[in-house]
Amino acid sequence: MDKEKVKPNVIKGLQGSTRHDQLNVIKAIEYAGTIHGYREVVTRMPGYWHRYTYRDMLGRVRRLASALKSLGVEPGDIVGIWSSSNTYRNVELAGAIPGLGAISGIVNFTLPEDDIIYMLNHAIDHAPYKLAFVEDDPLTLMKYELIVPRLKKPFEKYIIIGDSEKTVATATKPAGFTEDLIKNASEITEWPEIDEYAAAGYMGTSATTGRPKALLHTHRGMWLQCTGQALTYGLSPMDTILVLPPFTHGGFLFHLTATMVGAKMVLTGPMPKASDWADCLIKERVTFTGGVPTMFVMILDDIRQRQSRGEKVDLSGLKILFAGQAPSEALIDAYQDLGASCIQGYGCSEGCGPEVVSYVPRPLEKESMSPAEYRRFLCESSGYPCLGVEVKIIGENNEELPRDGKSIGEIHAKIPWGVDEYWMMPEETKKGFDENGWLKSGDLGSVDAHGCIRLHDRVKDAIKSGGEWISSSNIEGLICSFTPVSEACVVEVEHEKWGGRPVALVTLRSESKGKITERDIKEYLQKKVETGEIAKFHIPDKIFIVDEIDKTPN
Repeated sequence: MDKEKVKPNVIKGLQGSTRHDQLNVIKAIEYAGTIHGYREVVTRMPGYWHRYTYRDMLGRVRRLASALKSLGVEPGDIVGIWSSSNTYRNVELAGAIPGLGAISGIVNFTLPEDDIIYMLNHAIDHAPYKLAFVEDDPLTLMKYELIVPRLKKPFEKYIIIGDSEKTVATATKPAGFTEDLIKNASEITEWPEIDEYAAAGYMGTSATTGRPKALLHTHRGMWLQCTGQALTYGLSPMDTILVLPPFTHGGFLFHLTATMVGAKMVLTGPMPKASDWADCLIKERVTFTGGVPTMFVMILDDIRQRQSRGEKVDLSGLKILFAGQAPSEALIDAYQDLGASCIQGYGCSEGCGPEVVSYVPRPLEKESMSPAEYRRFLCESSGYPCLGVEVKIIGENNEELPRDGKSIGEIHAKIPWGVDEYWMMPEETKKGFDENGWLKSGDLGSVDAHGCIRLHDRVKDAIKSGGEWISSSNIEGLICSFTPVSEACVVEVEHEKWGGRPVALVTLRSESKGKITERDIKEYLQKKVETGEIAKFHIPDKIFIVDEIDKTPN
């Protein structure tokens, strides 16, 4: 254990006699392969479905680790994974690399190229970074070959994630292919005992403001995060878990949680489309998945097309976790009509996933509200802190605000499995964490007496008009509750009199295009004024109906 991480105010007391075995990522894969070895891991591949068991996966991970050792990978090395796809090969890499005490360096391709280079150079400055694994698709390989010459110290070699007989042509020669490495290696006979406080994954924040910040998540952090995920959502060997979030976000660690509980794992495969996501959900009878609402809007559009062709779609037994943005009531209604249940979570890259705050149904709300009130509550509330997480609301004068559900301030969180600093970035750490390691989320929110948290906006995204705050996320949610609307984005524009005013960009559902106007949406919002849900000055000055809304990496 890193002694520097022990807080000076921790009272040790009488030390117990409990064993202190290290909580390592590789132990989860060993467990799945030996105890739940018969359970399937399914990947949608182009033109076919790849199926094997956890027992098969374990054997391949052991051989891959042996091959990595022969390539010179050592504890403390960062090994790059250049891929955005959820595939069985990437899950194997994410197990074998930290199993040797090295660090999986996930490259986020949704970032601008300069930010990718910035994050790679930061890693190269502070740790050995000699080897990269690159997905065998033309765009990823092209990006790799364009970026690497611009690094401070180019990698010594790279391996293509795939088969030498099926890969695409490259301008530079790879040092090998994962399938060949696995085929020619023998299984590792004994895993090293890695300190649970050692780093297992290197990634960056998604750079919603400024440059991305460097994160090193530990074995212990990932283990606790996934244990908390399983506990929060009641996951077990009876479940089928779809890893829907992209690999660039670590798939929210759903793949690791699946191995820890022995659930069937379903992976969306290379370059998935909405129809591929829907195929995974429907054909594999998924019982748990999660992601940003935008992904589920796209899936819903595909499902409606299937229904229009006479296909019956039944999602009963499916639990959906919405994260990254509040879902609209219409979206929740649509999935509930299909048989799914919906919950909302709130998290961040610093917290290693969405399980910082999450709403799991409890009698307090469900039994005291009408169905309509409860549905609105599901949209508006991010939930309550997960076991071990502490949350407080901090005002403009750095004071803790009351838990009255009304006082709005910045959400600060202390997360047992999260980071309390940005790796080798002391100035960014001072801005992002307080002196006791509490994360300053940058989100405006309130908390009620029972711990339920409601997000109001990003600190930097709230609109100040005439001295009054307008929550852009709240207006977006109300616009999206209008059934013809698919997505909405509210931004601030300068105004000579009021300082700032809201303007909205809106996309419509396919069946509503050409039928709904700006006036229709404003009339809908006016009804919300009449019911007291918003003030009249909250209605955007202009509403532009567009074909598509550009998005940040989140």
